[in-house]
Amino acid sequence: MQVVNRKFYPAGSVIFKEGDDAHNAYMIQSGEVQLSKGSGPTAINIARIGPQALFGEMALIDGKPRSAGATAVTDTTVITISKGRFETVLEAADPFLRALLKVLVSRLRG
Repeated sequence: MQVVNRKFYPAGSVIFKEGDDAHNAYMIQSGEVQLSKGSGPTAINIARIGPQALFGEMALIDGKPRSAGATAVTDTTVITISKGRFETVLEAADPFLRALLKVLVSRLRG
């Protein structure tokens, strides 16, 4: 039996900050999340995502700190995917796909 971990974030809650270490990836079950770079009045909004969207995965793929911050726009429930679980799934993937993911993440980070 697989355990699903859910976490609730009230509107306005910071899920993680740019530069944080990564321990989880997230899938939105309900609500909306704003992804942004920087903070305060100079923050740049990258995307506003909703149910079924996956986020926070880049840092788990390349082991680097978070490239952006994530904030709950509305009351939001997410399913958390632990770093260990994510790595287990990634290790079972085709080596070509693993390499492709690492290249794409590297290019996105710039």
